Amino acid sequence: MKSFFRLLLVSLAFFPVAIVFQNCGQPGQITSMGSNNNIFSDPVTLISSPSVLIDSGAEFTNSKNIMLQLSARGAEEMLVSNTPNCESVLGWEKFSEAKAWVLSEENKSAHVYVKYRKKGAPETACLSDEIIHDNVAPEILAQSLPASFTNQLAAQVKYSVLENGSGIKDLLCKDQLNQIEKCSEIYDFKGLDKEGTFSVVVTASDKAGNISLPLTATIVVDRTAPVVTINGPKGAQALSQANFKLMVADSNGLKVVQCRLLPLEPNFKDCKELVANYSNLVSGLYTFETKAEDEAGNLGGAQQAFEVDLSVPTVTLTKVPDAIGSNRNVSFEFRGVSGIKPISQFKCSLDGAAFTACVSPLNLINLADKNLSFRVIGTNDVAVDSAPAEHKFIVDTVPPELRIVTSPSGTIKLNSATITLSATDLNGIKSLECSLNGSSYSDCSSRVANCAARADGAYIVVCCALDYAWNAS
Repeated sequence: MKSFFRLLLVSLAFFPVAIVFQNCGQPGQITSMGSNNNIFSDPVTLISSPSVLIDSGAEFTNSKNIMLQLSARGAEEMLVSNTPNCESVLGWEKFSEAKAWVLSEENKSAHVYVKYRKKGAPETACLSDEIIHDNVAPEILAQSLPASFTNQLAAQVKYSVLENGSGIKDLLCKDQLNQIEKCSEIYDFKGLDKEGTFSVVVTASDKAGNISLPLTATIVVDRTAPVVTINGPKGAQALSQANFKLMVADSNGLKVVQCRLLPLEPNFKDCKELVANYSNLVSGLYTFETKAEDEAGNLGGAQQAFEVDLSVPTVTLTKVPDAIGSNRNVSFEFRGVSGIKPISQFKCSLDGAAFTACVSPLNLINLADKNLSFRVIGTNDVAVDSAPAEHKFIVDTVPPELRIVTSPSGTIKLNSATITLSATDLNGIKSLECSLNGSSYSDCSSRVANCAARADGAYIVVCCALDYAWNAS
């Protein structure tokens, strides 16, 4: 009993001082008025420097699970609560300097409340600390993205960041070389003077440590035009249809492939199937044109000309030997056309021999005496042959055979004489003429020469036969 009253008197003696000092410091903290500002125990609670810190005084957290740093010199028990005024159903527990705790509030300013006591002494005031809880990551919203393929020297990504919690801490851009830099809400790709693949990954982190989902943009710089190869007719052909197949080489994909057939199609049409077929073409010149555009906007193309020639060529002999002649060396000249175009390919045959290539003029020499046939064929650019042009002729170098069948002889007493002739030739007698004593020749085609003498004397009758080859007997 004496001990109790002694403690009571000591308490009452210090009570006014405690009130004065508590107005100068934190609850439960007594600050000395001396020059050293030493902190000593509250004479009521017997506890000095009571305090609480959440996560070592961090301003933000993205987790409800936090660590409390507790300080209260002289405290033996503590009461921790999420409720103001330290109301708690958990009650008092043994004091410790650190305690894992779960916040009761999300995405707002959250508080933790603590008070301390020493057994047998009054408890401290209810202390608190606060931290902003934010577990919602920032969101990056794309405003405009560049095309996947480009041939330009510049490209950029525009985006915005949505953050309604603790605020943005960092906005980082990582390129294809894994180089990271702080960036704004516009990212300009670098190094686009070279072809290749370029990328950027944009992430945002807030002050609570939440990291956004990445925004990724990738572009391919391509300045190489597509290469188009045309498989189809070229040169001249004798067909009324034309079929084309295309091969288009491009490393990054095609956007457009078009084609047209001039002069049939003045405008380009879609040829993405890489085939184009035409029928019922008329004779004439055509040009098949293509153009291709790749995904980067590079343009390429090709064209191929060809001719449709549906005409049958014709050949005309412009110079031939006589139908019958005595010359063993003869010459032929000829020309040909296919439609309106002259042709220059010919084949010739003499007397049924195989056709061989020939040119005009054609000279034949040392021909035998016989009936001959010369034929020539013209061939156009599409290997179509004309009908043969033919000329038949006879080479005859043998003169006619002429005989006197009957004639007067010796001396006669008549002033006229009749001479009977015989003239033969393999190809016929063209003319038969006779001359008396050098007079002009007269026709004797009747094979009878009636000669009248003008006076007595000697007479000579000369007869001559001429065949159709102009051979004279």
